[in-house]
Amino acid sequence: MNLTPLENLEVIIPDPGLREFGGHHPASILSIASYLTGSKTASLTVFCNKDISQCCIDAIHEQDVKVVPFFQTDFYVDFYKSPNYATSQHYIRQLSIEYYDFFCSLKNEKSHTLILFHTLNWQHASALSLVIQRFFNSNIPIPKIIIFLMYNPVKYNSHGDLDLTRQLNFLIGFKPLLNCKEVSLFASDHEVSAEFNKLLGEQIELHPCFLTGLTNSETHHLKNNKNGIILYAGDAKSNKGFLSLPRLLKAVAGNKKFEGYNFIIQYTLTNENPDLKRTEQELIELSNKKNNVILNNSFMCREELNQLFINSVAIVFNYDANVYQNQSSGLLWLAALFNVNIVLVENNWLIRESKRLGIHIKTATLDTIDEDLTDLLESKRLYVRTKYAEYIFQDFAKWLTHKVTSGEKYE
Repeated sequence: MNLTPLENLEVIIPDPGLREFGGHHPASILSIASYLTGSKTASLTVFCNKDISQCCIDAIHEQDVKVVPFFQTDFYVDFYKSPNYATSQHYIRQLSIEYYDFFCSLKNEKSHTLILFHTLNWQHASALSLVIQRFFNSNIPIPKIIIFLMYNPVKYNSHGDLDLTRQLNFLIGFKPLLNCKEVSLFASDHEVSAEFNKLLGEQIELHPCFLTGLTNSETHHLKNNKNGIILYAGDAKSNKGFLSLPRLLKAVAGNKKFEGYNFIIQYTLTNENPDLKRTEQELIELSNKKNNVILNNSFMCREELNQLFINSVAIVFNYDANVYQNQSSGLLWLAALFNVNIVLVENNWLIRESKRLGIHIKTATLDTIDEDLTDLLESKRLYVRTKYAEYIFQDFAKWLTHKVTSGEKYE
């Protein structure tokens, strides 16, 4: 496929998980849009959930993106459960019907079309595989498809036992996709790539981080006022340490060691969980008593999130050791890109990825967080970005168009 000029390229993203104006899905769409529509690299259309919020639609429209409410499936209905392949059959079949209808709706689209799946778990991949196999067996042509692998097939339970059923589910879900020459898989980080290599018996390349909407070179020219310390950012979740924020805030806010710094807590509350609501109320009461605490309970657009990291000197991660043992975090990549010091409370994927990126980190405990944070801020750091980091932070738009136009490796 040879696309010249690149303006002839249309990128279509099917995203049943795009519903609330918060979290990974709108952040991904807005960032990808900034690379493609902002640089006139390609046009972009998003097929989202029918229950998408109007504020989410409005924000995406501002990026010159066409939004098509289409899917009805609850994308994350089993995300924090442990369903097996047999009990997930109804869900997989239902989603496969929607994916099939989605592909059928593209029959009148321009020929230079790329379908991009930015987030797929094994159930979603299984549904997609059924559709791809149907088209493949019927010799019906389909557009080029790129799938980003975000979730690691490896997971251990709280006793340290490997979840072999999960690996089998990933194998069943993703392996059939490799039979179609129009489908390409790319991993989000080194560990995901390595595990899929072993699982599928295929070399799975990395894709660049797309969450900032900025190229590596652009970050060097940004003005900053680094007096912020991020204590939390993103959706309010217990496994990301939201419930321990009051304790963390009491330990550092008002402490004379951090005079001149602002402590920032940014979050979106997307459900009525009583523990999260109680914690939010406690944070509101604490922030009202402290002049150096900034509490932001709204979704941050790409530019706002970038600016938050540009103006911050450190970020604290208190992610659950078990849940995030093999689960990634886009915020870690933002911290690395914007040269933000990192405090890590739990031993998980974030520590290993930090070392691969060459980030300056400090391990800590909640009991000694004030001392650990002070040590980090006082230390003289030298951040030498690794080759791995340079690849992760390369220009996403150039990488994507190169993959579409030539299929060769872009470096």
